Amino acid sequence: MSNLSKGILCSLLSAFALALMSLFFKLIGNNISSYEKLLSRGVGLFIVAWFLVYQAKKKNPDVKLLGHKNNALVLILRSAAGGIAMLCNIYALNYVSLADADMMLKLNSVLLLILCAIFLKEKVTVTQIIIVVVSLIAVVLIIKPSFDNPNILAYIIGLTGTLLVSIAYMCIRYLTTKEKGEHPATIMFHLSCFIIITMIYPTIKNFQGFDGAGLFYLWLILSSICSAVGQFALTYSFKYAPAKEISVYSYTSLIWNFVLGYIIFMSVPDFISVIGYVIIIGSGIYLYFYNKHQDKISGISKLTHGVSSSTATIASTTPVIKPQSLDFTNKPDNETNVEDKKDKV
Repeated sequence: MSNLSKGILCSLLSAFALALMSLFFKLIGNNISSYEKLLSRGVGLFIVAWFLVYQAKKKNPDVKLLGHKNNALVLILRSAAGGIAMLCNIYALNYVSLADADMMLKLNSVLLLILCAIFLKEKVTVTQIIIVVVSLIAVVLIIKPSFDNPNILAYIIGLTGTLLVSIAYMCIRYLTTKEKGEHPATIMFHLSCFIIITMIYPTIKNFQGFDGAGLFYLWLILSSICSAVGQFALTYSFKYAPAKEISVYSYTSLIWNFVLGYIIFMSVPDFISVIGYVIIIGSGIYLYFYNKHQDKISGISKLTHGVSSSTATIASTTPVIKPQSLDFTNKPDNETNVEDKKDKV
């Protein structure tokens, strides 16, 4: 099996696992606080991130668990934005459908264009601007903003989470492309530590007890496992193939969320919402191929343009990365150079 095929399979597995995580969170509902849900996800993320940092340090001793001092402020901003975004998504899942919650997260790639253009001074084309406008119109079709909508607050909080996800991704883009940046696993570990530290107190304060909640805690454990599997699979998908080759497969999470929502909750979107879904998915996929085409034209392959979600994904933890930074099997650059010289001799 080729590395590209492995990357695609890992991406598909990640989308499925993170869709299951969202399902378990929705099944739990308000029977367990959102803080406790996020804490459990933080613990799962902590385990995966620690393992990845440990593997990365074998290749590059300069990789640090909590990053370098010169990147501290950006790391904190990324972790705060990512952590709060997860909390917003978990809250929204209590009130909106699985498909709607995932659909809102899919907007992060569109919002990322705007943020990177403003703060990182990245060039935005007319085509990309049109995609942004069309996607925002699609959001209106899905949410149907009105004071009569009982879940309008949940949608607003969900969209706030999407904006925060985009801010987190912008920070990741900065951290992984600057000269003295950070390894993606370090960024992930920093996020997990932030979540655990900030969620301990609110979790204890809002703890509702174990009595009669055995099934909900079983689902909480399963959600944490799915989160860990999803993040692990996502990370390794980038190890096997560049993000620009496989990120489009993250859209399969929409299919899983729609199917699971229909089977478990009999949730069926109306026709106008379906139009919004199609527009957002179409815009995202078109943007994926458009960016890929732009890369070929410009001859620049250092940055990857596809970003995935899920998860709360990735959530919120999916890096816009240089895929080679996740290659744990390669030898250090200095060692590779020595062998290259030997071959030439």
